Amino acid sequence: MASYYTHIALFVFSALIALAITPLVEKIAVKLGAVDIPDERKVHGKPVPRLGGLTIFLTIFLGIIAYLVWQLTHQSFNFRLLLNANYDLLGIFIGSSMMFVFGCLDDIFDVSPGFKFLGQLLSASVVVIFGTTIDFIGSPGGGLINIPSWLGIFITIFWIVGLTNTVNFIDGLDGLAAGVVSIAGVALYVSAIQTGKVNMAVIMVVLCGALLGFLRYNFNPAKIFMGDSGSMFLGFLIGSLTVQAATKSAATIALLVPIVIMGVPIFDAGWAIWRRFINKKPLTKADKEHIHHRLMRQGFSQRRTVLVIYAWSA
Repeated sequence: MASYYTHIALFVFSALIALAITPLVEKIAVKLGAVDIPDERKVHGKPVPRLGGLTIFLTIFLGIIAYLVWQLTHQSFNFRLLLNANYDLLGIFIGSSMMFVFGCLDDIFDVSPGFKFLGQLLSASVVVIFGTTIDFIGSPGGGLINIPSWLGIFITIFWIVGLTNTVNFIDGLDGLAAGVVSIAGVALYVSAIQTGKVNMAVIMVVLCGALLGFLRYNFNPAKIFMGDSGSMFLGFLIGSLTVQAATKSAATIALLVPIVIMGVPIFDAGWAIWRRFINKKPLTKADKEHIHHRLMRQGFSQRRTVLVIYAWSA
């Protein structure tokens, strides 16, 4: 496994890249018309660029490339062997890239919820096709229970799509989604180190560095939003990687980390779906009943609300 010094260098590299390119991404977003216009439901008072996912995606990509270059120059490196050993990760990269593209389309063109959901299903299906599925779960007695392949595929897609939308739902205040995902990333990094999952550890280091650099511009008052290109990409990546980790260990352990860290957002997303269902409203219809909206109605500022949810997540 790469040394902690390598991880620190990757973290700093990713944070600096995100800091450097976000102002450029702001200009690109404005030029493409990817701007969030305030309305009665939103809490910001002026138009804000919303293509911040481009910063996160490019930074993670460049961070991983930097790590591969480091391996090439410091260790014996066989690209074909690496590809064969990480075929499932290639699927996650392709699926996550597809999810990023669908998110960009929404940031720029405001596509329909149905189109986004179709994109989520297609992207998750790519991950499954490349071999990332849940094949067994841990039993209360400590053993493993094999499950039918069709059920494993269903659970995998449900989990990835569910986490994608969970992160998308919490992206309602400046810095909220970026901070919560960062906390989840730190927890997943620790878990990866403890279980010897080298690739997940590296990806989490790069992800956390990217989000830290991005938060410089995304925390209240935000100069740029991550948009669906960021929130759906991040949720999809976390969901896919936890499933990939679960294929090599007890699924209950790998999947518990994001459930615990993002317990509040997951509950909030589930409650939002149930609330709209019982009120006979479209599941995609936004409202102001999310936890962060309720906290702000109690007199909390945006910053304080975000920090409270950070604390709950940690």
